[in-house]
Amino acid sequence: MFDEWRAQTIDSPLIDLDASVVVFENDEPVALAWLYSDREGRRAEALMAATRRDRRGRGLATLAKIESAQRAAQLGTRILTSNDLDDAPMLAINRKLGFAETAVVESFTKSL
Repeated sequence: MFDEWRAQTIDSPLIDLDASVVVFENDEPVALAWLYSDREGRRAEALMAATRRDRRGRGLATLAKIESAQRAAQLGTRILTSNDLDDAPMLAINRKLGFAETAVVESFTKSL
């Protein structure tokens, strides 16, 4: 499971290491904001922003996302992001950073 996740995130050729950010505290990673980008198309997608569970509520994901957005802007890309509608903390961060809702997507599943 970890190998599949890693292949789709850290090792993906789409991840933009120049615009992705890891926040460290005392040499330990505590938060991150990763970006996929298409520099030729001048677009980027915020792939993931997260904070280590024991460090949440301190604004670290916001810090990481701000830095990542600034780096993407310097590269000339426009950022899109998506969120689970039940993830109130991340929705609040995105609104605070000026992201505007453009569409609501619903997904469905069926057990077979």
